[in-house]
Amino acid sequence: MTRLCAACVADCIGLILCVIMKKILLVDDDLTSLDIVALLLEKSGYEVVRVNDSRLALDSFREASPDLVLIDIMMPEVSGVEVTEKIRSESIVPIIAFTACMEELTHQEVIAAGASALVTKPLNRLSLVGMIDKYIEQCCVAR
Repeated sequence: MTRLCAACVADCIGLILCVIMKKILLVDDDLTSLDIVALLLEKSGYEVVRVNDSRLALDSFREASPDLVLIDIMMPEVSGVEVTEKIRSESIVPIIAFTACMEELTHQEVIAAGASALVTKPLNRLSLVGMIDKYIEQCCVAR
């Protein structure tokens, strides 16, 4: 009979939880876009916490403890870049930012703020899900 050490068992349990419990914080001020992307993610097996006001995003992040953040960068009141900086100052959770308007300055600014990636709308379901899985897996291994 093979015996596993406690650390190996803990690592295995941690990896199983990473695969099973995929919670995404989705932040977008456009309610239609928020609902469409949330539905797409839920159909792909993720639990989605929806936030349509960027001023509430940081508190929602702290409450939800998501595995990944998906955030629009062009929002009124507090930009997605500002929210990304605040989340990054507290956590290593992957952050995928998205925008309808891609400019080089925007890309550099978003990555410098701490985003893991920047994608453009419209979001491609398969590409997005693949990217989310990749970043969640990398984050789980890093923990």
